[in-house]
Amino acid sequence: MKKLTLITLIAILSGCSHSIRRYGYNINKRLIPNDSCHVPFLKNMPTDTTKFKKIGRIRLGDTGFSKKCNENDALQILKKEACLLGADVVNILGETRPDFWSTCYRVEAEFLINLNAKNKTLNGCEVIGEVTPNDYKYDTDTSAVMSRVEKDNKRNAIMSLISFGTGIIAGLLLVWPITH
Repeated sequence: MKKLTLITLIAILSGCSHSIRRYGYNINKRLIPNDSCHVPFLKNMPTDTTKFKKIGRIRLGDTGFSKKCNENDALQILKKEACLLGADVVNILGETRPDFWSTCYRVEAEFLINLNAKNKTLNGCEVIGEVTPNDYKYDTDTSAVMSRVEKDNKRNAIMSLISFGTGIIAGLLLVWPITH
């Protein structure tokens, strides 16, 4: 019984956030990124290897016990990792909004360094050089992100109610013939 309690406690405590899978890099988790670090987020930008060097890739998923795993939480993780790596751009390769199978926002991204040193600034337009930023811009404005998170939360609440109602009806249909 003690082992089961311990395993349950570990699962609950370790599963509060996204699962993080890093590819091609490691992070010293004790480091704290500089507050003034600003990294532009782009989405599905084709990576020109003559202009950019990929320094890592990350996948944020669901642990199965995740509670704090909305889009805003994911973007904070991506920003922190990018700043610690010294990346110039976060390029989001794919995202999955919360759905019936998971209440977590899941995302895969790559961290890029601009190889053109003269255009290397913290302004997203200048960092990405000749690429038109509006073509691939990912809106990380706080109000836009929170609006999307709110929509996800409403959808999850509706799906939970539907699932609960379906479970009650299915249970009644299974039990009713046995009891009568």
